[in-house]
Amino acid sequence: AWNELARTESGLGETLLATGDLRPAATLLDRASRRFRRLGDPAGEARTLSLLGAATRRLGELQRALVAHRRALELYRKTGNRSGEATALNDLGLVLDVLGDLQGAIGHYEKALVLWRQLGPTSSEATTLQNLGSLYALIGHDDEALDLLQRSLQLLESTSPGADATHARQRASVLIELGWAHSLAGRPEVALTCYQEALALAQRAGNRLAELGAWDRRGSALRALRRFSEAEASYTRSLALSRAAGRRLDEGHTLANLGWLALDTGNLPRARERLHQAVERLAAGGDPNGEVYARVGLSRAERRLGAFAAARTHAETAVRLVEELRAGLRGPVSRSQFLATRYDAYEELVTLLVDLDLRDPAAGHAREALEVAERARSRNLLDGMTDSPSPGPGRSAEARRAQQREIQSLDGHRQALAARNPRDSRLPALDAALRQRWLELDRLAPPSAPPPGLTSATAADIQALADDDTLILVYLLAEPESFAWTVDRHTVILHRLPGRERIEKLTRRLVLALPHSHEIAVRGTADRAAQDLSNAILAPLAGRLANHRLLILPDAALHLIPFAALPEPPGVRALGGGAPLLLRHEITMIPSATVLRWQRQRLAHRSPARGALAVLADPVFSLSDVRLAGKIPEEDRTRAGNGFVPGPFRRLPYTAREAEALLRLVPREESLLAQGFAARRDLVTGGALHTYRILHFATHGLLHPVLPERSGLVLSQVDEHGRPRDGFLSAPDVAALDLPAELVVLSACQTGLGREIRGEGLVGLTQAFFRAGARRVLVSYWNVQDLATSELMSRFYRHHLREGLPPAAALRAAQLSIRQEPKWQAPSYWAGFALHD
Repeated sequence: AWNELARTESGLGETLLATGDLRPAATLLDRASRRFRRLGDPAGEARTLSLLGAATRRLGELQRALVAHRRALELYRKTGNRSGEATALNDLGLVLDVLGDLQGAIGHYEKALVLWRQLGPTSSEATTLQNLGSLYALIGHDDEALDLLQRSLQLLESTSPGADATHARQRASVLIELGWAHSLAGRPEVALTCYQEALALAQRAGNRLAELGAWDRRGSALRALRRFSEAEASYTRSLALSRAAGRRLDEGHTLANLGWLALDTGNLPRARERLHQAVERLAAGGDPNGEVYARVGLSRAERRLGAFAAARTHAETAVRLVEELRAGLRGPVSRSQFLATRYDAYEELVTLLVDLDLRDPAAGHAREALEVAERARSRNLLDGMTDSPSPGPGRSAEARRAQQREIQSLDGHRQALAARNPRDSRLPALDAALRQRWLELDRLAPPSAPPPGLTSATAADIQALADDDTLILVYLLAEPESFAWTVDRHTVILHRLPGRERIEKLTRRLVLALPHSHEIAVRGTADRAAQDLSNAILAPLAGRLANHRLLILPDAALHLIPFAALPEPPGVRALGGGAPLLLRHEITMIPSATVLRWQRQRLAHRSPARGALAVLADPVFSLSDVRLAGKIPEEDRTRAGNGFVPGPFRRLPYTAREAEALLRLVPREESLLAQGFAARRDLVTGGALHTYRILHFATHGLLHPVLPERSGLVLSQVDEHGRPRDGFLSAPDVAALDLPAELVVLSACQTGLGREIRGEGLVGLTQAFFRAGARRVLVSYWNVQDLATSELMSRFYRHHLREGLPPAAALRAAQLSIRQEPKWQAPSYWAGFALHD
């Protein structure tokens, strides 16, 4: 009788759980689990505990859910129930996800997936893929999230086709998360389509939990499309359903969304009320991600209402939570992507401090705001500089090496397919596999810790980086206003700029026009675009631009532009405005003040390398290269590329002349020339460049089409006998090297590009060479004409090596002299290079 009663209670609890009656479901399931335990029935207890964990998780009782799922996992393992074990691992991942243990959640989902795949394709595997995809979207891995959610949908269709209630419920759930991933990636129209289908499925199946989720997410898509009245109606329906079901966390999320909607429409008292209610529920339920979202909004509402003390409390709490969540993630890629998705917490705190500075300029709030902006910027950059990119010894190191080999194999296969047919139907699956393996490799990275005593730079620290003739420009793009600080040894001045959307629109217009500014049809557009951007980001600083040397710390899209080409703003004395910054200023780009300070301290006592200059130039990219004529059969010279990188790449004949001119500036015994076939990847990775102070690469850069972090340099692709050779030197290859160079010059096309990550800029070759030990890196923004590049480089080295000018001064002198040539006056010829310190 007791056994029958336990099964009846468990079954009824499961039914109530499916219909969304969570509180009575939890009561019955708790009672049933205790009966099964007294009866000595571990299978019945485990299954009932799994259901109890699901009910309490949905009620927001997360610690109680954690206990239930852990006990269920223990029992499933004890009884050898691998399907149950996978279910419990998946369920624990869900709870850890909400609690903010994102790395723990990922680990549990991946363990569950291993078991599901051993057991064969099931709809349960589709559910775990959905959960992992949803978590990736939360972290900021947009492409990877979409990969997993699409796979989940495909697996669901193949394993449980049909129109039964279970299938409808699962499909609705996946569609909600797929819509959310599209929404976070900036595609609200696509998201809305997913939510409409999910709503229809949820309503047809009577699944109130899926329905409330779809109404809530639908509201966010409508809000993004500025259809505010529809968004409010959608949120209101979700709120009613979550309250009826007793789902406090869901209620908190929807209240937060309603609060943000009220901010959008200017109803500040309503926004404060809704967001305060949301913070209470999300904090009580232990959902730190949701709490960050609500507190940032509440800070904004309080600030606009003039309650600055309350606003500051919420903004600082939000920043603290973001940093705690970020610290729990393994791998620099995941940490940086996550921080980029939560950057608005720092923006809100900076904006609040700026408002306080306006009220009380003498209180030092402008300096505080600068320090918060620097703290946000330096977090991930310091990880990147201090993490060890080399696998090192041990089992985890072997796992990393194996993962690297698999990535290289997949990448080689992908490049070979793409070289033959860029539309090959197998490429999307290979792209998804590459992205997934890259994240797995990222999580195998050893835990990072900044060097002892290293902290984010203070305003005083930043001032100390400037000498008497140097001005530091620090930018932070935000909405509705952006900010800049001009910092010299004596003062820190805050400036207000147009909002991020306006500045980024102007920036991208200039980015498109400037490389073609030598074309008559584009010249006027490029000039206007440069002037418009200068008016937005330099004109407010005009009174501070008297210094000769500028250290520029850009933000977001501003990393894409050469500041030297921007015209001086009107009102600047001397040249009266209109002339490019280059005429009066040496310009150096810096990643962050904290990183620059650390680099200077780290390299202060480093002994210079013995050799003066190593040059790699004019590589052999294809079998059709004239240098293979007569060495291999003529019919072989028409074959396609080697499969390591896409091609064909145009030969750069002027780089040979460039190399010869450079080598005449240093003693022969202190130089190395690797030209043609000798410009090999293994020459670099084998350590031959370790003993040179200047490294010069004159070749093509390649922006990786799937993994921008793996962008790199293209060296010789074939040997002297026409045999294929891996000539792709990727950024991770570089980062793992020991290159104690004083200067690295990447005289190649687009070597300054990479993945754009908020707070870090462009993650690619520049940071990789810094990690390898370089003090300064000179990179290009676009494909610069060969002859102009060769001539600019020759003049740069004459100024640097023969006249003894520092790199920034030498680059400016070379660019000025090129600009004076009538045929090379357009910025496309001289402005494409920038020095990074």
